[in-house]
Amino acid sequence: MGTRAAWRVAPYVRRTQAHALRVPGMFGTLSVYDIVWEDGRPARVMDVDGTYQSATYTDEGWCDPVFEYYVLYDLMFQGPTPVRNALMLGGAGYGYPKYLIASHPDVHLDVVEKDPTTTWLAWRYFYLRRLARSMGRSWRSRLGLVQADALDYLRECRQPYDAILNDCFRAQEPDDRLSTPEAAQLAHRCLVPGGMCLGNVVSALEGSQAGPLERTAGSLASAFAHVYVVSTGRNPSTLPDNLMVVACDRELDLPFANTLA
Repeated sequence: MGTRAAWRVAPYVRRTQAHALRVPGMFGTLSVYDIVWEDGRPARVMDVDGTYQSATYTDEGWCDPVFEYYVLYDLMFQGPTPVRNALMLGGAGYGYPKYLIASHPDVHLDVVEKDPTTTWLAWRYFYLRRLARSMGRSWRSRLGLVQADALDYLRECRQPYDAILNDCFRAQEPDDRLSTPEAAQLAHRCLVPGGMCLGNVVSALEGSQAGPLERTAGSLASAFAHVYVVSTGRNPSTLPDNLMVVACDRELDLPFANTLA
């Protein structure tokens, strides 16, 4: 149902103001407020019931990725197919889309977000409007904004993408419908030959808390020939972390990746 990234509120960031804004969203109360991030830079977060869904720096590096796992989506550029047309399921504050559009001028990105409130917040508080203005009239040819349910979009998709990126969460919980064999088959159908599917999964790499990774990898293996996982390395392998799961029909040479299938 939801289309947002999950990042637990961490003790090492310091809030610099009270809640600047609180509005109801589809999947909980959306709060926007400013903090000092762990690297000492000023940032703004979108919080849904105590879980960071998105964040942006508020200094001159407003397009820089705040969450470490965002940059792992760039693994799509290490695949066999040049990426010119990509799809992202989950918009929230458009943290990764801003970074991608700003740093890869040849890429078009469609972003599917179900909750119109989060997109409105992105325009007003997370520099999506600034990004559009910086590109002038060409921004519509670079960034497609789609209000839709992510699974429904995959079911109705008729155009091929070079890469599909999944970052769908409802507050802290993932959209489990996108971790099923059906979703994997739909994503595979929407990709060009050699295209890649990448998804953020909050899970341990191994042990009793590795269930989300095992379910996602198993579903992707039902549709793709090769499945890999890359960790941000923030936590031990037995504790949940933001993991990037990568699937492709062709064998990939990814640094620091574990092969799952």
